[in-house]
Amino acid sequence: MRQKKLVPLLQKNELDCVITAGINSNQDIQERIIRTGETVIVAPAGDPLFTKPVEKPEFHHPWLPFSEIHRHEIIASRRDDYFRKFLDNYLVNEKSEDQPFSIDVTSTHTMLMGVLNGLGWAMTLDTFVKNSDLQGLKMYSLGEKPNNINLKFLTMDNINKSPELTMLNKICMEEFK
Repeated sequence: MRQKKLVPLLQKNELDCVITAGINSNQDIQERIIRTGETVIVAPAGDPLFTKPVEKPEFHHPWLPFSEIHRHEIIASRRDDYFRKFLDNYLVNEKSEDQPFSIDVTSTHTMLMGVLNGLGWAMTLDTFVKNSDLQGLKMYSLGEKPNNINLKFLTMDNINKSPELTMLNKICMEEFK
């Protein structure tokens, strides 16, 4: 389920918590940052590059220019997903006439499996790639500056002190190191 659908359920106390990388603008929701990650392009390790990646100190991964990314098929997430919107904007800002999307997927795992199997490159959060336990993926930074996003644990103020939610938050913090 998407954040747009989950947050209202949280506000109605139909859910105890939500874990999301989305943007939260609700004042009545308690946020705890689990981890901050960088938006990256993911490619199969060993995929041939036309451009040599550049080490830039402000980025966590080797950086690639748009011209390199545009040469590859892109596995895109659903149209209302944050990373799809970011990718669409990135392509528009780089004046791409066509979007090189090969397939659209609904989950990060499916997207990463597509990359691993050579169906194209994908955009996601480096935290998701690191915690996927998939071998054979290479991450590259992109853009003029890093695009960092917080992976967050959301609860309502009235239940955020429960021992169960505290333990779940602790597990998330340990898992997403």
